[in-house]
Amino acid sequence: MNERFILVRYGELALKKRETRRHFENTLKRNITSAFASQHIDCRIETSWGRLFVHTSDLSKGMNILQHIFGITSISPVVLSSSDLRALSKDLTSYLTGKIYSNDSFALRVTRVGTHTYTSQEVAVQLGDDIRHTFSNRVDLNKPDNEIFIEIRDDKAYIYLEKIPGPGGMPLGTQGRVCAVLRCEDDVVASWFLLRRGCSMVFFLLDPTVEDSLSLLTDTWFVPSKIYYKTKTQDSLKHLDLFLVSHHCIALCTGDSFSKKKKDLMGELHDMKKGISRPILTPLITMTVDEIEQKKVSLGLKP
Repeated sequence: MNERFILVRYGELALKKRETRRHFENTLKRNITSAFASQHIDCRIETSWGRLFVHTSDLSKGMNILQHIFGITSISPVVLSSSDLRALSKDLTSYLTGKIYSNDSFALRVTRVGTHTYTSQEVAVQLGDDIRHTFSNRVDLNKPDNEIFIEIRDDKAYIYLEKIPGPGGMPLGTQGRVCAVLRCEDDVVASWFLLRRGCSMVFFLLDPTVEDSLSLLTDTWFVPSKIYYKTKTQDSLKHLDLFLVSHHCIALCTGDSFSKKKKDLMGELHDMKKGISRPILTPLITMTVDEIEQKKVSLGLKP
């Protein structure tokens, strides 16, 4: 069987101008390399238009890491083949042996990048016939038991059976620096949303009991941890504004939301704004209590 590795897709950054896109791609590759190194796993990255290919000796751990890298929309463990249809058919049959069964239905999804002597539809018809004759399967394009993906790019082809979602967003470090004020777990959740948008983050910790949740967040999502601790005092807002300025933060992030049943949330935010010279960002403001709690579970902050 041919080499196995991981195909990485990214979303929004592919829409950027060429120079910006190159910068964002390089940042994403650095973030991937750093995350693998932190787990003591080898990693080699190849680049193709709109795709990264990650080679590692531990595919299982590598997949888990990549699912927690901001900027990645989805990943797939793939097998390398050739754009030559005879070789591709042979590799496809070998790959599917033991993975699909005669009573299963299937759909073949084919995409192409580059110039070839055939269309994607012609590939799907020819290889679909090969699958039916070899495994006695039936085709079902609407609700198949198995979706089989083939991505042909120039002289190579990649075979895979699944697309595993990543967090999406933008690569960490491609946007400005934001400070997250941490008074409770909701503030930790709010910081995740800005990390996902590519912001680098420093943490102003006002309640030491939140530190465990913060550590879980930074460890799970491979966030360089920059924590500033200060006990809660009457002059905390004044001290916080000085911190924002001295650390070149462009905004402040809080986990305030209407779901917390505060009597005058907008008034509280207005009062806070009086002492803060930077914009205040509240990514959770319209979320319900249940939505916030579900997000804590998905982020690994709750069992």
